[in-house]
Amino acid sequence: STPARDVIFAWAPPGDAPPTMFPDDAWTREAPMSRTGVRIDLGAGGSRAWIAAEASPFDLVWPGLDGLDGWGTTASLQLAFDGPGWALDDPARVRLIELAAEAPVDIAVDAREVTDTHAAITPRRPLRPRTRHALLLRADAACDGCRLRPSEPLAALLAGEGDARLAARLAEAI
Repeated sequence: STPARDVIFAWAPPGDAPPTMFPDDAWTREAPMSRTGVRIDLGAGGSRAWIAAEASPFDLVWPGLDGLDGWGTTASLQLAFDGPGWALDDPARVRLIELAAEAPVDIAVDAREVTDTHAAITPRRPLRPRTRHALLLRADAACDGCRLRPSEPLAALLAGEGDARLAARLAEAI
C-alpha cells in the first residue's frame, strides 16, 4: 500500500513574513485599556518590513489593521497548508469553539477551498465580542491517504515549547 502523505497546516509564529493564518491572536499584544483587551501588532515577532513587499492592495490594508483593538467578529478565518490534500468538506472535521467562561460553545461554520493551499472558514453568525475562540481541525481533515499535521512551530507550541509569550496565551485559552 501507498504510505500516507502528510499535509502540513502551515501556521508560523509572528516574524518577518505575513501571517499564515488570519486572524490570529499571535499577532496581538495585551492592551488592558482597549475595549477587547488586545491590540493588533503586525510587528509582534519581528519587523514590519514584509508589509511593504505585499502586493496591492494588501500593502495598504495591513497598516490599517495595525493597532486596532482586536479582530472583527464576522470575517472568515484564512488557513494555509503546504500543499493540496486537505479536505474540509465534512463539517465534523472543522470546529470553531467559543471559549466562554461558562462552557465552550460550538459555532457553525462553512469551510471552502480558496486555492489548493488555502481555505476559508466562515462562521455562520457573528462571533461574541471580547471572547476568545479556538479553531480545531481534526487530523483526518485531509484527503484519503493523507494525514493533517501541525507545522513544526505549532507542534512545539502545542507541546508547551517555543515562544513563551504565545505558549502562555495558548495555555490560558485552552
